[in-house]
Amino acid sequence: MTVAIEVRGLSVERGGRTVLRGVDLELRAGEALALVGPNAAGKSTLLRALVGLLPAAQGEVRVEGRPIGGWSRAAVARRVALVAAEDDGQHDHRDHEDGRSGDSDNHGPSRVVEQHQG
Repeated sequence: MTVAIEVRGLSVERGGRTVLRGVDLELRAGEALALVGPNAAGKSTLLRALVGLLPAAQGEVRVEGRPIGGWSRAAVARRVALVAAEDDGQHDHRDHEDGRSGDSDNHGPSRVVEQHQG
């Protein structure tokens, strides 16, 4: 299968601090990746860097062999899908005065990266 996303030596800085260091990853067309880990482990940061929403301090991300910076956001969106985490039912569902439910504003970020075929 064709390599859809390739990451080599990826490091990301946020607020002057390195939050990801030396990530290597290869996803082939049709594969899916689930990122699971504790809060503040870098899952969201990695996903954002994979789709070009955060710049790499070091290393590179390539989509279909081309550096992520060479793609428009629309072109990346047509090739890579981020699927939001499902509600696990573990949060508080008490109603707030403003009509919101529990910690609905705190649902986790996207957790799965999948390559579109076609």
